Amino acid sequence: MLFDEFFLPEIRAMQARRNHVCPTCGISEEEVARTGRVGCADCYREFAPLLTPYIRRIHGNATHTGRVPAKVAASPKRRREALEREMQEAIGAQNFERAAEIRDELKKLADEGGEKA
Repeated sequence: MLFDEFFLPEIRAMQARRNHVCPTCGISEEEVARTGRVGCADCYREFAPLLTPYIRRIHGNATHTGRVPAKVAASPKRRREALEREMQEAIGAQNFERAAEIRDELKKLADEGGEKA
């Protein structure tokens, strides 16, 4: 078997990746690899296999665990999730009085948002 024939499938896969472009902004994977810059937010999803190792090496993790914008942090969904976690912690610590207060607050949020508690 010739050297070229042995690596032909891998070469074709590399060429296909070079031709892979983000459907939103049109930037190619080859350009992202060459420049280290993406064209839009969708590129992170589109080129995840290429970007994840770099993001993990730079930040120590590929999952966002930092701050969120105040507008998002103040969303009713986030507030409800935080209260539910706090209620579970209160129950675990056998602070049933605080757990009942949180339960009432969750019910109030649900009533305001038209949800079921």
